[in-house]
Amino acid sequence: MHRTRHLIPLALYVSYGCAFQFTQVDRRWHVWERRATSDWIDITEDGGVLLKEKSHLADASLFRDEDEFLSLQYTGTIAPSTWTVDETIHCWLNEQQGLSDLADAFREHQIDEEKLLSENVFNEAFVTNELGVSAKIKAKKLVMAAKRLSTVRQEFAPGLEFDSKHSFEVPIRGAKLIQGMTRGLTYMVQAKVAHAEILCRSDYAYGAEGYRKASGDVLVPPFASLCFDVKIVSSH
Repeated sequence: MHRTRHLIPLALYVSYGCAFQFTQVDRRWHVWERRATSDWIDITEDGGVLLKEKSHLADASLFRDEDEFLSLQYTGTIAPSTWTVDETIHCWLNEQQGLSDLADAFREHQIDEEKLLSENVFNEAFVTNELGVSAKIKAKKLVMAAKRLSTVRQEFAPGLEFDSKHSFEVPIRGAKLIQGMTRGLTYMVQAKVAHAEILCRSDYAYGAEGYRKASGDVLVPPFASLCFDVKIVSSH
């Protein structure tokens, strides 16, 4: 069973995060087909981080080469999750100890998030007879892990706010952010975007471990997709 990692009380930071540096963003993006609007830009080309531009910079003096910090305003909320089959394998199955060998069976039976969370489909009989898991302990372990994910999805519903900052300063080089924010802020700087929404799939957010504040309370559960509404106020 995965445990949420105890982290410093800033939702953008992770102890194992990526150093935030302004690097050129690959421009060969495409729109995530599962979104209802073409306003969302897939900046990772795998659907892991989507960005919607809300406004561009009015002040051309922002993002100068000599600037060292960004001043941000942001709100972070739990985002809806609708994993495809491959995303279910990548984001969830591969994180289950000793169960990653079932990837081919998941593909054969098209186990996406909807099927994974359906007790009428994903039960011990299905796991044993259809996925070919003969060991009872392994079958039970897989089903219980799916039930835990279902419980988490219900307890932390989409739209639930887990963090916000009205004044948050980020060093341009060396800050350790979750991958989704690193990619999103890099894009915003390169494209001169002042205000954007950034959708981060769980593997670009807090992954299988989730996020706890200093008191131990869970702010982001394991395997949660996140949405950040981000404004770049200034740079210096």
